[in-house]
Amino acid sequence: MAASSKRWAVTFSLLRGALLLIGGLVALFLPDYALKVVVVVGGTVLLVDGVLGALASQNYGIESSWPFWLSLVRGGLAALAGILLLLSPFLAGVLTVDLLSWLIGLGAIAVGLTEAFILIRYRKNFPPVWTSVAGAAIYIVLGALLIALPMTGALLLMQIGGGLVALFGLIQIVRSWGAAKERLARV
Repeated sequence: MAASSKRWAVTFSLLRGALLLIGGLVALFLPDYALKVVVVVGGTVLLVDGVLGALASQNYGIESSWPFWLSLVRGGLAALAGILLLLSPFLAGVLTVDLLSWLIGLGAIAVGLTEAFILIRYRKNFPPVWTSVAGAAIYIVLGALLIALPMTGALLLMQIGGGLVALFGLIQIVRSWGAAKERLARV
């Protein structure tokens, strides 16, 4: 992989992590405000995460032999969940909130399982393995929470989800920062 494309992959990963961290912290510390704007913020975060995740190719600047299409599938699933969430006010007349929560939750679980598959299949390419495991687990837990608690305890769900998204964003930053330091050490 060319040095320029590695730099872009690390930059997109850092940007993705920062956006996830900020969005998660807002939901964690301002749950009532976040609940009012969850459709826009949550949908945008998932959409941006999907697009930036696909652009970064999930390799974080590390040489990788796994297929690029797998990263696109993972990014596409996250982006689709974000689009569904952004369209949910319009879909609310057609679909129930529970069904929308299930769809978005299943999308998040699919993203987590895709990341878990990538980790298992290509574990040699992800130096600190715990960051990849944590990232996949956070998506799966967030999806399960959306399925299990679609309406009950909305503020609690907002805080838990916000904490998980903030943690995922922090993990993303740590993983990307490690790749950037490794890249700088080679220069």
